[in-house]
Amino acid sequence: MFDVRTGTAMPVHVDARTIVVDPTMYLLRNYGSVNNTIVHECVHWIKHRKVFELEKLYNDQASSITCEVVGGAKANVDQSATEQMERQANQLTPRIQMPAEPFKAKAKEYIIKFMRETNARHENEVMEKVIVALETGFGVSKQAAKIRLVELGFDEAIGTFTYLDGHYVKPHGFRKGILKVNQTFSLNAQDAAIQRLVNPELRRLTESGDYLFVDNHYVYNAPLYVRKDENGRLDLTDYARSHMDGLHIPARFGFAAHTTHLARLPVPQSRYRRVS
Repeated sequence: MFDVRTGTAMPVHVDARTIVVDPTMYLLRNYGSVNNTIVHECVHWIKHRKVFELEKLYNDQASSITCEVVGGAKANVDQSATEQMERQANQLTPRIQMPAEPFKAKAKEYIIKFMRETNARHENEVMEKVIVALETGFGVSKQAAKIRLVELGFDEAIGTFTYLDGHYVKPHGFRKGILKVNQTFSLNAQDAAIQRLVNPELRRLTESGDYLFVDNHYVYNAPLYVRKDENGRLDLTDYARSHMDGLHIPARFGFAAHTTHLARLPVPQSRYRRVS
């Protein structure tokens, strides 16, 4: 085991039924991630220790499983078995930390609470506050709480805590079920350029000025959706951020946007004044 005082690896006896957590986890991740690690290893002990007992019958090197901070696991057992154990532990851990019914009940409670306190009109406006509250209440990370919310049907969580091109993208919402698993409304600048290059319909709409790329989204160019901020830069309106499905172009990760979705988007009309 690495000794930070001497800067060398030292032999250490570790008793059975012991979980060893790298203390740098507290610095590299957060408290919620450390909790996740401990529960993850408990799953291995409860569900997978018999794997090692069986393996020891013909493999005297089988002794432990090592789960790394960067992800993945190492063990002196069959690699496919190790991967299956790690996959199961990854799937069970958040379900143990955030049981479905209590977690959903608390999420709904927080949504109502924060919408009342902030006079919000749409759930996406308070969803980041909800995630932070759940992070604290369940002792998990923001990312884990967000993923669990999405798994349990809270699609408003999808558009939260998004960072692209080195900046924070404000929360956004859309009609439930509008996006497939491999689709997104948010794109970094490079992927947006690729989308425009490979999709003739998207290129035509942007060349005509009917659609703009604003705050990492392709958006319909009208005052209802686009405004200028105090610095004169184009920004999305609150209405736009709560109605992504009505004005944005959903795109596959790294691939061209579907022309079927483009066809459903509103076409320019004279009653709309463009934002220049």
